[in-house]
Amino acid sequence: MFADGGMGARTVAIYSSGVIGEPSNLGVLRWTPADMQKAHLLAAGADWQLETHAIGDRAIDEVLDSYAAVIQQLGLKDHRFRIVHAGISTPAVQKRLRELNVVVDGNPPFVYWIGSWFLKYGPERVRWSYPAKSYIENGIVEAAGSDVPVTPISPWWGIWAAVVRRNLQSG
Repeated sequence: MFADGGMGARTVAIYSSGVIGEPSNLGVLRWTPADMQKAHLLAAGADWQLETHAIGDRAIDEVLDSYAAVIQQLGLKDHRFRIVHAGISTPAVQKRLRELNVVVDGNPPFVYWIGSWFLKYGPERVRWSYPAKSYIENGIVEAAGSDVPVTPISPWWGIWAAVVRRNLQSG
């Protein structure tokens, strides 16, 4: 499932202050909370492991709200739910990821290859974009991928980008 859009298109669902130069642009939420929860409940009720694309902090919160409700309603103990990207993972988001035991399927090479796109969202969001070290420190399980063709397929780019946190355009 997709909860929001993409960084380059400026459609990730974020909280107020919006995109720099576009203060009313808070991104796109693809589902109403009720519809997302219905879809998640249906899939999880069929013993599927949920995985939802969410980059912006507002989208991540919507997904976590839905996951929490589904886990509670179905009495799940080992759900293995995931969020693809979890791009803007603030401390509040990370706390919820840990509490709900949700796996992050992150994309560390984004920091290098498309890190300049993050600047459109302000320095505080840049700080909390794809924070691999923070995940480790906070006990959050993170898988990682390249999101080919957005970035090259080699896993070495992702490992390197997660460690050095530099972007291609500005270093």
